[in-house]
Amino acid sequence: MPVPCRTGCGKNAVLKRPKTGDALCKDCFYWAFETEIHFTITKGELFNSGDSVAIAASGGKDSTVLAHVIKTLNERYDYGLNLMLLSIDEGITGYRDDSLETVKRNRDDYDMSLKILSYKDLYGWTMDEIVAQIGRKNNCTFCGRPKTGDALCKDCFYWAFETEIHFTITKGELFNSGDSVAIAASGGKDSTVLAHVIKTLNERYDYGLNLMLLSIDEGITGYRDDSLETVKRNRDDYDMSLKILSYKDLYGWTMDEIVAQIGRKNNCTFCGVFRRQALDRGAALLGVKCIATGHNADDIAETVLMNVLRGDVARLKRCTAITTGSEGTIPRVKPLKYSYEKEIVMYAHYKKLVYFSTECVFAPNAYRGHARALLKDMEKIRPTCIMDIIYSGETMSIKEQVSLPTQGVCTRCNFVSSQAVCKACVLLEGLNKGLPKLGIGKSSKVKRILAEYDLKQAQENAPNGSLENAIKDLDDDSTSQLPNRTKSGTSNNKAENGVLKETNNCTSKNCCSGKCSNTDKPVENSKINTLLEQYGLDETSNENTDEYTHEGDSIENGDDLLINDDEDTCGGSCGKMGSLQIGF
Repeated sequence: MPVPCRTGCGKNAVLKRPKTGDALCKDCFYWAFETEIHFTITKGELFNSGDSVAIAASGGKDSTVLAHVIKTLNERYDYGLNLMLLSIDEGITGYRDDSLETVKRNRDDYDMSLKILSYKDLYGWTMDEIVAQIGRKNNCTFCGRPKTGDALCKDCFYWAFETEIHFTITKGELFNSGDSVAIAASGGKDSTVLAHVIKTLNERYDYGLNLMLLSIDEGITGYRDDSLETVKRNRDDYDMSLKILSYKDLYGWTMDEIVAQIGRKNNCTFCGVFRRQALDRGAALLGVKCIATGHNADDIAETVLMNVLRGDVARLKRCTAITTGSEGTIPRVKPLKYSYEKEIVMYAHYKKLVYFSTECVFAPNAYRGHARALLKDMEKIRPTCIMDIIYSGETMSIKEQVSLPTQGVCTRCNFVSSQAVCKACVLLEGLNKGLPKLGIGKSSKVKRILAEYDLKQAQENAPNGSLENAIKDLDDDSTSQLPNRTKSGTSNNKAENGVLKETNNCTSKNCCSGKCSNTDKPVENSKINTLLEQYGLDETSNENTDEYTHEGDSIENGDDLLINDDEDTCGGSCGKMGSLQIGF
């Protein structure tokens, strides 16, 4: 069945725009694409009338489209530019010689002058001749140390690896003599190597630390139960005490039970949040000065990439810190911050350390996996990219006007939180109320409050006030947890400035979300406001969980990439779209 163009031009759509997902006809797509580039040019003040502009032309899709669009806009908006093409001939047989034929055709099609410069004329060498001299890889031909490429014997590798960690500990001032330190132990390679190395350095350099192991049992059958056996063996091998805390004892739920409720999509959100707080609880019970975690350089680089991809300014700076934790809380330290994952595996292998290597059964669904795959591809080409990314995160500055969350304590559990009610309590509340999706996503607070309000209303209207029937009614209505929901015979609810208001009688049924001139004056909903007041929340607030958790993600925002929390489509019948949907 033909789909109409989203702009309402009357034509049928022929494509779905990748950038926005809008169904558009060809003409409207051309207009949208070209207009966005025009907006970029004018907003950035890229050109002035009378300028001579050289377009770097390779004959590829990007430079060809650039030449075509700039020529089109130059004529449409009278930029007054003198356009020309500039190409570079690197001297690569079978590649650049062919692409330059395309450039020459573009010159004729777009009526522009063309200048070609060659490496041979400029430098006396072509790339074919250069490659014949240096070969295809400008690195050593033997397998060396992953981090530096150095050829080392086993003993020298051990010394280099351990000395770098010692330098990280001393430079970062991670420990003081007499400290009790809990090593977060999962049984995996990172925590096993961490325990072995810290014990070795503690004896070699007389740190004077009291070391112990702290493990969390998430309740994942076939994974954590087996890995804990490895942790117990490490306890015996390294002569350290061991404390194990379980999700079941702390929260009343195992991860297997949680996944049975929520499915596999957002399980890392629950596990990451609960695991972080469980470590805090365990450290408090043990009375330690700090928690040492096995996060390595690859983990931190992945987290930087994740936060860049999500635009998460709040976590971007903090995720590279070697010590994290707010005042009054037990800090976490990362002695393996600058240690490559490959070297950790090599160290564990040559030292014949016992560790558990099976991946978590839920990990393939984690968002972190995409960042990890990207990093591994980059590392093959440039091994130093891991350290480069970490240094970029460390040196990145944040504008003063950007508001960052402040750490406090949860009003319910008294553990660290950037909101009145911590993420763990929010998620646990949803599980216990039979609404497990509460607290997931950027608008988690409003979704949770709206769902709680809907639940109370549904319970009042359900037969005999049955909670089971009320929850069933809510689950049947998939829109009941959306912040901007419109139902037949009901009004639109929207949170503005932290106060959820109810708007009535929008006679035009346009895409107003309570903002158009035909909407009656908003009326405060006292029940919703009471809930907002109770939790100290507003729509723009977002619980800031740990920057990342070992062996899992801190938060999975996949749902939020599909929903525009402010305006998506019209709640009425006009068929119009929000003003920012197409992006121009």
